[in-house]
Amino acid sequence: MKKALLILMIILIGQPSIGQELKTYFLELSDTGIGFTKSEIEQMISNYLEGKNSMQNGIGNGKHYLSKYEPNNGYLSITGAYEGSQTMTFWNVSDGSKLISYTSEACGPICDHNITFYLKTKNQMTRLDLNHVLPTITLSDFMDVTAMKRDGIDVTEVAESFYSTDLIYNLPSKGKNIIVESQFNELDVPSELEKYNLGWKIELVWNDGTFIKN
Repeated sequence: MKKALLILMIILIGQPSIGQELKTYFLELSDTGIGFTKSEIEQMISNYLEGKNSMQNGIGNGKHYLSKYEPNNGYLSITGAYEGSQTMTFWNVSDGSKLISYTSEACGPICDHNITFYLKTKNQMTRLDLNHVLPTITLSDFMDVTAMKRDGIDVTEVAESFYSTDLIYNLPSKGKNIIVESQFNELDVPSELEKYNLGWKIELVWNDGTFIKN
């Protein structure tokens, strides 16, 4: 019994605490091209913990600073002297690995939005193809395409407008699911198409390392 307890203590000591994991993975992402050095990340975290989470104490030309830093939820958000934000979160996978996601967004009125996923194992962090993690999302998830075709609507033209904008992936600060938002509704969708609207947001449900449509 004592030997088993000792082994368990050694294992736990070697693992980062829940509060430390977010910082650890954020620092590791600095090597993947997110635009921040390790020292800049350390400074942003330090500023936040000292209550200096404002543009006045921002990092670099973009005046980046942490607007949210929630280690217990595995979530953070970065903003600065620009329209947009960057967010990060991670999920625990049943095999002991971590799925990490990072988004970056710059807004026009229409936003350019990018999302990336990484699989963190004991020895390495690997970038994943989006198709490995996310289901395919189409116009049919937001509009009743079948009814549109039945009514003689040119779906091809509508689809071109829909796919010309990025989807917005809202990472969870609480819970595990991702909310996906279409920007198509901000393009002055013709009033005659509103009756085909199924809603401009859908939920992707956590599925132990991947996501599925609700």
